[in-house]
Amino acid sequence: MSDPLKGARDGGTEGFFRGVGKGLLGVVAKPAAGAAGFASQTLTGIASTPAYLTDNKVHPRKLRPQRFISPSVGLEAFDLQRAQRNEDQQRAAVKAKRRGKA
Repeated sequence: MSDPLKGARDGGTEGFFRGVGKGLLGVVAKPAAGAAGFASQTLTGIASTPAYLTDNKVHPRKLRPQRFISPSVGLEAFDLQRAQRNEDQQRAAVKAKRRGKA
């Protein structure tokens, strides 16, 4: 809005139309530049996430234990107690293996 006024003050009628052109170009260019910056920053964040996770030893917290899938039955509805028992058994097996008992 101020480009035509500045143009008219500095260059008369010709400056006014030059200011209108600059204003219209800015209406298109500024949102496009913003969208490009958004995409660029998003991709930079995605690209740097694996390095951040491995360098800082960040491990996402599990919201629930892994689903137990029975080899004989296959996929069933999620059962929290069964999944927790399975997780406990897996932890015990890992501890026993570390101590050389398994």
